[in-house]
Amino acid sequence: MEGPRRLPAQELNLVLAAPITTWDEAVPLGNGLLGGLLWGEGNTVRLSLAADPVGIARDRVASALAAGYEKMIGPHRAYWADFWAKSSVRVPEADILRHYYLVQYFYGAASRRGSPPMPLQGVWTADAGDLPPWKGDYHNDLNTQMTYIAYQTAGRFEEGRAFLGFLWDLLPVFRKFAKDFYDAPGAAVPGVMSLAGQPLGGWTLRQALIGRNDLTTVLKEQKQPFLYPEHDWEKKGFTGSTTVANGLVYFKGQWLLYYGAADRYIGLATFTPKADSPFSLAK
Repeated sequence: MEGPRRLPAQELNLVLAAPITTWDEAVPLGNGLLGGLLWGEGNTVRLSLAADPVGIARDRVASALAAGYEKMIGPHRAYWADFWAKSSVRVPEADILRHYYLVQYFYGAASRRGSPPMPLQGVWTADAGDLPPWKGDYHNDLNTQMTYIAYQTAGRFEEGRAFLGFLWDLLPVFRKFAKDFYDAPGAAVPGVMSLAGQPLGGWTLRQALIGRNDLTTVLKEQKQPFLYPEHDWEKKGFTGSTTVANGLVYFKGQWLLYYGAADRYIGLATFTPKADSPFSLAK
């Protein structure tokens, strides 16, 4: 770029009061057409750019309104008529049948070529303003298997192709991950990954008090984790910085918590309560 450069006015300067070392704590920036996330520390500042999803949504809504209801409803009805004509089942249990068709609707509504495929909860995730369950990422194990397990049997080949095409487009990323992490040829799909195919970690353990008569009611929840990645073997593995509970048992006056570390090791955390403690099961 040639010519004089104009700096913004002093009052428009952005000052970071503390380092931002993780992407999910970044400062969001945007001009209505392009969005970005600002983060970094010291003399290094990163700007992660992405197309503005709000702007895209606004353009789509404006285009639909300009086209009018009658013009928009025709293709919509034709799509769903073709979708439901491809397969059907009949079972006497109404609840099972209702759930089956609900999941089929998920395929049609949220798994289309050119759009992100469904993770475990699809786009139907109650997050209460916090991270959604399982963080809303892609768990390439039983989670994505259960999401897409029925697409072939139900004849939803286009919807299944959305997931396969998504993985295929990320093949260069998976090949790089195999080289960087395993120092091996081929491709490795991260067990927990972002929309861009990058491996994710950051799992910690907190405690919650559940209602005795209603297991869906959380009476009290710990805000800070009691177990989190501290050691190298908890931070470096198939999934970085991860501690996931596997089992909790009370044995000979001790609570024994077995947990997975970085999806590579099994760790053991112990707690010995005092005899008069409510956490003691000693009689």
